[in-house]
Amino acid sequence: MPGYDPLRTLQVNAINCSMIHLLALLMLEPAAPVIADDAASAVVDPAQVRERIAAFDRDVRDSGIPGRVRSCRLITEVSLGRDQSNQSYGGICSIEFGKRRREYLLCNDRLVGHFALAADFVVSGEWVERFVKSNCVGG
Repeated sequence: MPGYDPLRTLQVNAINCSMIHLLALLMLEPAAPVIADDAASAVVDPAQVRERIAAFDRDVRDSGIPGRVRSCRLITEVSLGRDQSNQSYGGICSIEFGKRRREYLLCNDRLVGHFALAADFVVSGEWVERFVKSNCVGG
């Protein structure tokens, strides 16, 4: 299709999708809410990594974004609450649009179904954790 740019489509779809918060596109770093008894850890088990990539991919497609999550170089689990039973996840993942790929910062949770995506970010576990706490906390 002449003039079709999947990355531009991603931005338009993301802006139109109420589930996606693009604060990082504006280079804003919102303060993370204060949450008691939270813990963050890297997801390294291969089965869990595959599960998280599949979950991010479902969220991307459910949001109307025409790409596929193919891999993540960093995935973080953030457990919140007094008993740490509310798990949210964030990752720096590669989304493929045909032959083109681009990395995005993604997060989702298991409790409510929050999902957020950002195109501008710093590659660090701390950045991912803050993004999750600011955008994908259940409840």
